[in-house]
Order: sequence, then structure tokens, then C-alpha cells
Amino acid sequence: MALGLVAPMGQCVVTLTAQPFYAVGASGRCLERREKKDMSENQVSVPATSEVIVPDYLNNFEGATGVESLTEFVKPPRMKIVQKQAGDALLENYSVGDVILTPANTLMVSKDEPVSFAPIFFFPEWCTWAPYELKDTMDAILERTVDPNNPLVRKCRNPKLREEPCPGNEKYMVRHCEHLNYVVLVLDGPAAGTTAVMSFFRAQHQDGTNFAQLIKMRKSGIPLYAMQFELKSYNKQYGGNSWWGLRVQNPQGMAPFATAEEFDVRKSMFEELSKAHESGAVSVDFSDDTVEGTATSTSSKF
Repeated sequence: MALGLVAPMGQCVVTLTAQPFYAVGASGRCLERREKKDMSENQVSVPATSEVIVPDYLNNFEGATGVESLTEFVKPPRMKIVQKQAGDALLENYSVGDVILTPANTLMVSKDEPVSFAPIFFFPEWCTWAPYELKDTMDAILERTVDPNNPLVRKCRNPKLREEPCPGNEKYMVRHCEHLNYVVLVLDGPAAGTTAVMSFFRAQHQDGTNFAQLIKMRKSGIPLYAMQFELKSYNKQYGGNSWWGLRVQNPQGMAPFATAEEFDVRKSMFEELSKAHESGAVSVDFSDDTVEGTATSTSSKF
């Protein structure tokens, strides 16, 4: 399933992928996506995708296309940092600190190297994580909501309520976590043109908060999707534990704001994502993840 956009000047953005996400370049043109190998345990290959040239007679087509309902389902790939606790399949192909995109497990940027991106949409989410010890018997996420009035929000934000005995197995504890989710457009590197989700929670929640503060430091009244930033992974040390996080900063190699043409494309992306989020169709996939949510740190932060 894929989600595409119509760029300015009638250029058609076509994305053919195993997961739904945009593939829009900085100029609004279609981008080539090269075949990459899936590093998951079953070693399923990710289909190659490339630029699709739309015939002239289709550029001005009017009428039902048969893909209208596809925009109702949005699950972009998620950024994930390779931690030292990762499985052998990842560690054989990537270094600790590399940033990959799940579920295909393709490289986004190597550790310590910067990559530029544009934030398109932000939404908080609150989740109940299953005990790591029970990862083979239940889903990683037991409950989740984007409703700020849901009782789960209070549990996530109150340090005394963040852990509770697991229903059905009170020997272990569930963890209630606040997630700061940023849907972003990657602007350079191996994943240029990909729309992905940065989800900050638990030990990485503070990194997400710092990013929010950086956004607020920009001139008031400027849309989020007009901004451009840079990120890279970095090693964190706390209480005898060591893990990798994401640090966002103002861009060093490009302008801090989009061009007028880029702004129009990203505004359309923002509007599509806003509409999908209102209907509950935007989802972050954590199905592959048990370590990052429960065992990267002993920090009690969110």
C-alpha cells in the first residue's frame, strides 16, 4: 500500500512500496528508490522502486481513480537507532548507533553522520508497553491512544502511575509511556525523499522535548512544515547505562526554511496527514520493537 501526492505544476508523485509513505523530493519531483535488503529475521527482500513516468494523457485525467480510499491508511516507516541489545540480524549488517527505517530495516544514516529533514506533522501518543520478559507471548503495545482526555495520559505523566502489574501475570510490570511523534520528510542521504516517523519516548523523551523547544525558537507564526533541521545519533550515558539517542539541531548545510515550491508540496502533505490523523488513520508501527521501548535505560522519564 502506498500514499502519493500531486505536486505543483501537475507533476505526479508515485510511490510503490511495501509500506505507505510519501516519496517526494525537495523540488517536488518523483524520486528514485533503490532496492535494499531487508535485515529482519526472515530476510524478506524489499521490492525495488523507481521513478515512474506518467504518460501525457493521464496528467489531466478526471474521474474516479480507484485509489481514493488508500489515503485513509497512513503508517510511515519509523526511525530506529541500532542499540547494542539489537538482534544478530541487525548487528551483522549495521553498527551500533546507525539509524535505520523499520520495518524494512534499511539504512537512513550512519552513526555520527548528520542528515537533513523537514518536520511535516506532530502528534503525541500514549502507550502501554508489555513487559519485556513477555515479549514472546503478547504484543509489544497493549493499549494506545491519541486522545489527550484518555485516563492513560495521566498514568504516562505521573511517575507514581507509570508502572503497573501486568494483567494476567502480575509478576511483571507494564509501562505507560508518552510518545512525541514527528512525521518528517528526509531531505538527503540514502533515504532522501522518504517520509518517516521519529518517535521519542522513555529514555529518548527528553530529546523529543529538546526538539520541540528548538521549533519554538523559530519565529512565531511560521508553519512547522516550512522548517528544516538536521539530526544525528549520539551516545548517552546515565547511571551506568549506555544507549544511543537522536539529537536535532539547526541545519549546517542548507537553509533553515523551505523554498516557496517546497513549501507548497509540504503544505499538501501536512493537510493530508492532518486529515488522516483526525480520522484515526495515522499509526506508528512498533510491532518489531521490544528493546527500545523497555530495556534501553532504567530512566523513569516518561
